[in-house]
Amino acid sequence: MSYFLAFLVVAVLVAFFKQKQRGTLERSAQEEYKYQTVKELITPAETAFLSTLDEAVQGRARVFCMVRVADILKPSKSLDKSQRQTHLN
Repeated sequence: MSYFLAFLVVAVLVAFFKQKQRGTLERSAQEEYKYQTVKELITPAETAFLSTLDEAVQGRARVFCMVRVADILKPSKSLDKSQRQTHLN
């Protein structure tokens, strides 16, 4: 019975430290990568143009807009020029 209790205590401690380490890694990743989200993916003019293209192909094809990660996430304005370039890369 004492071996079981010792094993249980060790298992609980291991689980606790793994959870603590995971939280530390998540916080450091959030602090290291500072990005701002973009409110609109495409402008109203681009949306109108996309509708016009959809009408032109009359359902024979589907037209999509090209989206890069840089179109969705922008480096924070609080970063200096070197840091912004690093985050863009």
